[in-house]
Formats: sequence, structure tokens, C-alpha cells
Amino acid sequence: MSYLSDTEIWTSDEDITLKLYNLKGKLINSIQTKSGNVPEDITVNKSGNLVYPDYDDHSINLVSDTQLSFTPFIKKIYPKDTDTDHTKGMETSRSV
Repeated sequence: MSYLSDTEIWTSDEDITLKLYNLKGKLINSIQTKSGNVPEDITVNKSGNLVYPDYDDHSINLVSDTQLSFTPFIKKIYPKDTDTDHTKGMETSRSV
């Protein structure tokens, strides 16, 4: 749950739909995630846009006036060997 204003909140549940409610519980708007994955974290930025990461397709998604935009993460980092220190043995790859 993330507050859009003093009178509206965005919510997400165990499905792919993000919902905007007023504080009386009336559904104002809803939007489905672009990837079809369930959003795990949601927030509202200073401009009042809903922002959520998609960990499965490695993207940051921005909802502005019910328009969804998609920004891929620049890099994915995977530990190569759990017995190494924090700087050795890290593989990086560019996301598509």
C-alpha cells in the first residue's frame, strides 16, 4: 500500500492488478502490470506517479495518469561463488 494523497491510496495484492482507492473504500482506478507478474513493492514518487519494480523481468515501472512506462535495470549482478569476498567472483550482465 502506498499513499497517493491524503484521500487516495494505491494497493497491490496477490494478483497482477494495482488498485487506486479513496479512503472510503471506493475503487477509483486499476491497472494491470505490463509483464503479468505480481508487484512486490509499490511507492509513489514526488510527482504523484506510482512506481514499482518487477524483479522477474528486471524493470522499474512508472504509472502516470494510468499510462505505464517500462525502464529496464542497467545491470544484473549475480554471485559467482559464495566462498569469495564481496568484490571477487561477481559476474555482471546487461539486461535485455
